[in-house]
Amino acid sequence: MGEFTLLYEGEEKTLADWGLLDARRERNGLGEHTVRLMAHGRAIDDADLFEYGKTVVIYRDRELVGGGWSGGTRWFYGRVEPWEAEGNAMEENCVGQLANPWWYLSSLVYEQIWKVFGGWLDDGDHSQGPILVNQSNAHIVLNTTYDLVAHPDGKLNVGEQMAEVVQFAINKGAPIALGEFDLDVDVPIDELRGNATCAEVLLKQWRWTPDVIFNWDYSTLPYPTLSARRADDLDPVTVNLNGGRPLANIKLKVREDWKRPFVRIIYEQTNNGYLSLFPDIWPNPLPSEPEKQFNGLVTTVGLAGGQTTVEEATLRSLQIAPDEFNWWRDRTAWLQDKDTLNIDPLTANGLLSDFKYDGLDATYDPRFIYEVIEGSNPPAWLTTDKGIEFARIRVMAKITYTTKNGEVVRDRLLTHECTATTMPQGTQTFTHETTQAIADPIPVGLARKLYESMQAVSIEGSYTNVDAEVSAALDAWKVINFQTPLRPAWASVRALPMSIEDTLLTGTTSVQFGVPNSLSAGDLVELLKVTRGRLVLVGFASRSSGQSSGGAGAVDLGRKATRANSTSGAGFTPVLVVSETRDGASVGNIRMDAPGKTLQLTGAGGEGAFVFALSDIPGAGVLRARRFTFKDSNNNCQLMECYIAMTPPVPVP
Repeated sequence: MGEFTLLYEGEEKTLADWGLLDARRERNGLGEHTVRLMAHGRAIDDADLFEYGKTVVIYRDRELVGGGWSGGTRWFYGRVEPWEAEGNAMEENCVGQLANPWWYLSSLVYEQIWKVFGGWLDDGDHSQGPILVNQSNAHIVLNTTYDLVAHPDGKLNVGEQMAEVVQFAINKGAPIALGEFDLDVDVPIDELRGNATCAEVLLKQWRWTPDVIFNWDYSTLPYPTLSARRADDLDPVTVNLNGGRPLANIKLKVREDWKRPFVRIIYEQTNNGYLSLFPDIWPNPLPSEPEKQFNGLVTTVGLAGGQTTVEEATLRSLQIAPDEFNWWRDRTAWLQDKDTLNIDPLTANGLLSDFKYDGLDATYDPRFIYEVIEGSNPPAWLTTDKGIEFARIRVMAKITYTTKNGEVVRDRLLTHECTATTMPQGTQTFTHETTQAIADPIPVGLARKLYESMQAVSIEGSYTNVDAEVSAALDAWKVINFQTPLRPAWASVRALPMSIEDTLLTGTTSVQFGVPNSLSAGDLVELLKVTRGRLVLVGFASRSSGQSSGGAGAVDLGRKATRANSTSGAGFTPVLVVSETRDGASVGNIRMDAPGKTLQLTGAGGEGAFVFALSDIPGAGVLRARRFTFKDSNNNCQLMECYIAMTPPVPVP
């Protein structure tokens, strides 16, 4: 049996050589360990024995060989906390405290990596998509990940989330080695916005796995190893209830009431405005015995629901028929009272002429034989998602018809502009998801995991060992069995220690054991609180997609208007001229077809004008209405007043 030694700033000595009368180590199953140091007789105004924030290591069973310490095991590793000085008329003491590396987890706000918007791949064309960059954020969505390569479903189980938290602290410089976190428990996603520390996140995850303790292995180098261990995975140690020393006292109570007859979790989710309930129960089916209807674990967990925004487009199309008079009459108001004699489509490649796509001249495409006659402007997704194409086209024909007074008008040019499509004739409604908020996944098997963690018959209580030196039996965390001939079942009860206190001065080890705190009668309420007030403001996929829950982006309102225009003439070029011929040979005509009709200019005198673009007329070539008065030779009798359209006078040489 060797010595307890303390290493500080490269110097290792026994506790007594450091001036320490006693050291008391306190550990709990939730990861926080401390050592209280007593410097008996040290003046309250002396300098602190160990400087705040420095690292201290305590070893046990060390041997002094050749002037150096060797052997034994590392008993504690931690940092120095502020010293406390106390004194009275009889004595003065200084009390120090060491905190294990859980201090770093309690002092570091946990952050997660989010994919966030970092600009556009092409500033001029946002359809190319955004640039997503990684940024750290204290807004926490537990049990999710941004790494969809390692986790395609975007979720982390309890063990994976715990390991990620510890690794985050290690990356920041915490003196911790990452151990095993083999806890395959699928739990609801939870959102935290309150700047939670790493320790708080670990404890929040622990509540879903109440048979787990956080175990520190101080023997690993250079830093202690932190693991999450289930009670079933811990090695046992046996306490002999009839063997006398070192057992000084013991208190026991069998707790059959901690066993739960069933677990029922109801996941509540609202998707697209409708409430859905998803029960998770174990055992399945639930017990039917009357006494097993009580003391079960029943809780409702609110999950973020999904929301999908759907864009709908309803279109009606008819086949384009430029060789049918009724097709033209339906599209040309002034043909309503006309009778047809002949119609001659001006065709290109057998059907349409002057094919245009988005206003640009293009080669005729024979697939566009239908016209959109009802509906909104066709959105782009009808082409990209549904494979339906659209184009603005112009249909032309020469028509010979008879007016009501019997006059035959020959070869009148007609033009019809419309949105053509490849959609077959008829009415169809199409839908397209424009934005989507992904719902939280429903956890699988959580009720069973909780139920199984509550089934072992457990004993609560405490015992104290007193020996010449504190026992090393529980230096590594173990479950406890009790040996007694009258209770053979206790030999495998596997009671879980919840706190262990070692006092070096007296060789005393005090152990409190039982089921985890979260399963005790009062603290079961705390487990249920895990499911309360879960305000999930973002969808769990937001971390990996960079998009908010409500989605984002432009709504496509369509680019090809469904309007249809029918005119006399060639269309597209509305240049209006007076034509001498009635065949409409010139592009865009104003014709005075009926005898005796006049072309009128209206407005104040001098405003109307005809513009002649004739190269052989000098001057501006503008005729304006001008006033002339004719008088007698005495210049005092007005005979006539008139208006004449003429150009400004030009001096005669």
